Amino acid sequence: MSVLTNVRHCAVGRLSDKVVVASYVHCNQGGMPAHFHAVVDKVLRSSKLAEHPRLTITDKEVGTLHYVTDAQSIYIIITAPDYPQRTAFRFLDELKTRFSEQFSDAVDGSAENGLTARAKRTMLELCTHYDDTARVDKTIAVIHQVEEVQNIMHDNIGQILATHENLEVLEDKTDALRSEAQTFQRQAVDLKRVMWFRNVKLRLIIGMVILCIVGYIVTPIIIRAVAAANADSRR
Repeated sequence: MSVLTNVRHCAVGRLSDKVVVASYVHCNQGGMPAHFHAVVDKVLRSSKLAEHPRLTITDKEVGTLHYVTDAQSIYIIITAPDYPQRTAFRFLDELKTRFSEQFSDAVDGSAENGLTARAKRTMLELCTHYDDTARVDKTIAVIHQVEEVQNIMHDNIGQILATHENLEVLEDKTDALRSEAQTFQRQAVDLKRVMWFRNVKLRLIIGMVILCIVGYIVTPIIIRAVAAANADSRR
């Protein structure tokens, strides 16, 4: 391309021997490609890649370089200085995924730039897509909205499940209260029956006591009356 683009260059290097196995120049203005290759080679030969597996570096000649590494390779993108870092690393994550799926078995045996021709289509698609930051950010925003909706749905499902559990607990408590009420009712009926028998027994005892008292008082009177009547008859 003949204009200075947002996404300018991408490359994949083999970490074991510091060799670039695939690269794509998205901005061919002036002598930029030579600068790209020089900066990529410098980063690839750095002794601090293991210490910094994910890093952003600013270069006044080429722009901003971002890279990520895995056990086998380093994935590099050079962008405009004001290109969003989060978008650059999203580019790299997608490049790493697609490149690994297609060429992971070929990386170890590849010559320098041996996979450039085969990977050009993938790299071109990614560079073209991510060069339009407005479209990419809109896509990212939609993805974030989808993730937010998923989180809300997950929370709602959690609340429904929690409510269901609470209803089950409430139902268990209701059953327990119902059982206790039935037991209390039976006990109340039994107690009422016992108290009725006690009242009847008490009344019978009181009646017998009264009869005994009456008998105790009345019997001597009757005896004296009978005796007096017998004495009168004899006269």
